[in-house]
Amino acid sequence: MPPKINIGKVAVSVAATAELAASNTTTKVSPQIAIPSLLKANVTPSATKAPFFPRLVFPKYNINLSGFQGHHRTGLQRMYQIGPQVDLVFEVRDARAPLSTRNGLFERALGNKEKIILYAKNDLSRLQTKILESWHPEGNYILIDCRSEKDAHRILGIARKKFGERFPPPPLGINLLITGMPNVGKSTLINTLRSLNDKQSKKVAATGGQAGVTKAVSEKIRLCRDPSIYIFDSPGIFVASTVDQNTMIKLAIIGAVKNNHVDPYIQADYLLFCLNKNDPTGRAYRDILPEPTNNVHKLLFAIAKKIKKVRRGNDFDEIGSAMWWIDRFRQGKGARILLDDCTIDAYEEFTIMEKENLDRFKMDLQSEIKGRKKYFLF
Repeated sequence: MPPKINIGKVAVSVAATAELAASNTTTKVSPQIAIPSLLKANVTPSATKAPFFPRLVFPKYNINLSGFQGHHRTGLQRMYQIGPQVDLVFEVRDARAPLSTRNGLFERALGNKEKIILYAKNDLSRLQTKILESWHPEGNYILIDCRSEKDAHRILGIARKKFGERFPPPPLGINLLITGMPNVGKSTLINTLRSLNDKQSKKVAATGGQAGVTKAVSEKIRLCRDPSIYIFDSPGIFVASTVDQNTMIKLAIIGAVKNNHVDPYIQADYLLFCLNKNDPTGRAYRDILPEPTNNVHKLLFAIAKKIKKVRRGNDFDEIGSAMWWIDRFRQGKGARILLDDCTIDAYEEFTIMEKENLDRFKMDLQSEIKGRKKYFLF
């Protein structure tokens, strides 16, 4: 192999001299070396910097696609029992994963009850109204922040309108039911609704940043006295099985399953993958790295340095850094994001996959309730 001579950032082999010398676009530098005249230009390092391209496909992993547990089944049975008493259903979904936080099991328990979809945490999402309009042409949806009293008033207004449509007015008022996947904000919403007419600090529904805080359908909670409006809080109920691994990873990132259900390293990598797809400039984590990256190990090492967790020999706790990164996202301290690919056609496509998935899940709620020794009583 002929020797190479470095000139600036370009290496030209002596073997190429004859070919280059024959070209009119070359400049002789020495009897042995010629380089393209383009190299004479004043090229700065930034001008030759390769552009960043985010990944388009996420790697495949062996992930358990089922997070359905015993208290989820019990919650569905209880929901089936109180169904005849419910006048209106509010299903809460996470606006950062509006497709992944759907759950077709609710229709199995409640039938065709009138339902309003509440897309919560809209302040953290890039979900566009025009997409929702195409998904719900009948207009049965609201983008909300579960902590917002303004949004709570909108929801209560819908309930009052529902009461006014009943004739004669129901003497015992109307009953609402809040449903949704784990950790989408149901209990936070109920506390906000309750505070509108009762300014006491005590929470009526337990809240938390992890799945499984509410384990059972609650007794009726009064929201309003005039007219009489009551609400049931229900446990977050997981799907029988997710449609694919990426859906399960998304649900793990938003806290719909326990942290150990999906390796935090994989969660951190998928979060990076989605942030880069949403915005390839890396602005979402520029306080950690000055430039975008597809390398999650590089990101986690930078996080370890930021939180001063790098040990001797540049060793660091990858899982600890990954959890810091995921928790920051859950607390809403990062950029707005969409974990799902939200296109106009995506809703129908996901509906088809969800139905195929549900058809494989055998669950006869009526028979299961009849077979139980202990019955639920109000």
